[in-house]
Amino acid sequence: MGPVVEGLSKDYSGRMRFVKVDVDANPGLSGKYGIQGIPTLMTFKGGQEMGRIVGAATRDHLAQEIDKILGS
Repeated sequence: MGPVVEGLSKDYSGRMRFVKVDVDANPGLSGKYGIQGIPTLMTFKGGQEMGRIVGAATRDHLAQEIDKILGS
């Protein structure tokens, strides 16, 4: 997933910020957000969770989800 997300971060530069979190090093965050599977990709807007994808996903699927959030 790393290369896919890295590519998307370049495509959406200036419109969306991408952050990678090591849940092993930050167990409080995984507990706070109920992360049970890796990878978990979460999207936020205005501090509110807008979506969550658990497990591997295609680049096209991730781009569709991002476009929904940016359009709302």
